[in-house]
Amino acid sequence: MTIQIINTNSLIKIAKGTVHEMLYQSKGMTALMLSIEAGHMVEPCVMPMQVIYYVRSGNGSIIVGDEQSKITSGEIVVVNAGETRSIDAETDMSVLAFQFMNNNQA
Repeated sequence: MTIQIINTNSLIKIAKGTVHEMLYQSKGMTALMLSIEAGHMVEPCVMPMQVIYYVRSGNGSIIVGDEQSKITSGEIVVVNAGETRSIDAETDMSVLAFQFMNNNQA
């Protein structure tokens, strides 16, 4: 077994708009860092996989289907596969996103 360590402390950098940075990818999982400038958003999209979001810093709103919820630093949001989702940043945000493929998708 090989241990792979990704230091995310150096990745808190808010660019203009919204930036997706690939951190890790395997057959069944992808990890991304989302940097979202205040007033910008991750556009609505439907993902064919379950996604877990960890809000590292900042606050805003997540919209999943017809539901909207405020999110803030330290919170984790789980979104099921097939749901439309978007994130709207009220302040600069740093969000880790973990996308999990099920056995039929890998």
